[in-house]
Amino acid sequence: MDAARIAELLHYDLVRASFVPPQEIRELRDPVRRRVHLTQDRNRISNRIHRLLELQNVKLSSVLGKMTGKTARSILEGLATAQTMKPEALALLATHKRVRAKREQLAKALRCRLNDHFRSPLRELLEELDRLTGKIGLLEARIAERMQPYQELIERLCGIPGVDRLTAWTLISEIGLDMGRFPRSGHLASWCGLCPGNARSAGKRYSGRTKGNRYVRRAMVQAAWAAARISRKRCFFTTFFCRISSQAGMKKGAVAVAHRMLLVVYSMIRDGAVYREQGADYFDRLHPERTKNRLIARFDRLGYVVHLEPKLSPETG
Repeated sequence: MDAARIAELLHYDLVRASFVPPQEIRELRDPVRRRVHLTQDRNRISNRIHRLLELQNVKLSSVLGKMTGKTARSILEGLATAQTMKPEALALLATHKRVRAKREQLAKALRCRLNDHFRSPLRELLEELDRLTGKIGLLEARIAERMQPYQELIERLCGIPGVDRLTAWTLISEIGLDMGRFPRSGHLASWCGLCPGNARSAGKRYSGRTKGNRYVRRAMVQAAWAAARISRKRCFFTTFFCRISSQAGMKKGAVAVAHRMLLVVYSMIRDGAVYREQGADYFDRLHPERTKNRLIARFDRLGYVVHLEPKLSPETG
C-alpha cells in the first residue's frame, strides 16, 4: 500500500527531489567527512588518556588546561617511559614560560605510584594518538590540494568571524556552489537543521530541535562559539550571541548565531559577495531611541536622575 501511494504521488509529480550535489562536490564530501570521523576518534583517545590518569590519581588536567599541548605531551611521554623518575623531575619538563610558574603544582599533581600496569596502556594510547594525528595531517594535505579551485571562495568565507579553513571546506563539500537548489536562505537553514522547530500540539510547544545535515550543523555551531568568544575585537555575532543567550540560554544562542551565519554564507556563495562587518553596536544604531530609553531606565533603577542633551556636530558648533 505504501509503494502504491508513492507511485501515485510520483505519477502526478507531487514528490520533490532530494538535494544531490554534482559529482565533483560529492567526491569532496568523503575526505572531509573522513577527517571529522578521525578527529572524533582522536578525541576519544584523549578522553581515555585522561581517564587513565585519573585512575592513577594523576591530576595533570587540574594544572594544565590543555592536555594536547607540547608541555602535557612531554610529561605524558615521561610518565610512559620513566621507571623511577621523581615528580619534581617530571615537572621540570614544563619548559613553556606560562607553565614554569606552575612547576610546584605540577610536582604535587604528578605524585603517584607508577607501574607497568599503568605505563603499558599509556604508551599504547599515545601511539594511537600519534597515528591518528598523522592520518589527519595527511588527509588535510590531500583536502587542501583538492580545494585549490575554490581558494577564492574559501578566503571570502574565512572573512566571517569564527569561520576558519576547515569550516569553509565543510560548507563547500556539503552545500556546493549552486544555491539555485535552495529558493531562499531559509530553505538552506532548514536543510542544515539550523532553523527553529515548530512542533506544537493543542497549544503546547514541544522540542524545537530539527533534523538536518549534521556535518554543516556541527561546523556552523563550532564557528558560532568561536565568534561568540571573540573578546579582543567584538563583532556583530558577539553582540547577537549575548542578546539571544541572555534570554534563551547559551546553547540556543549559539544555534541562533549559527543560523544567522549560514544566511550570510548563502548570500556570499550565491552573489559572490564579501562579508561586511556590521559592528558590535549594530542594534544600538538600529533603534537608538530604544537604546536610550533602556539605559535611562537602568540608571533610574540605580537611583540616578539622568538628563540627556543631543551632541552637537562640529559643523553646527
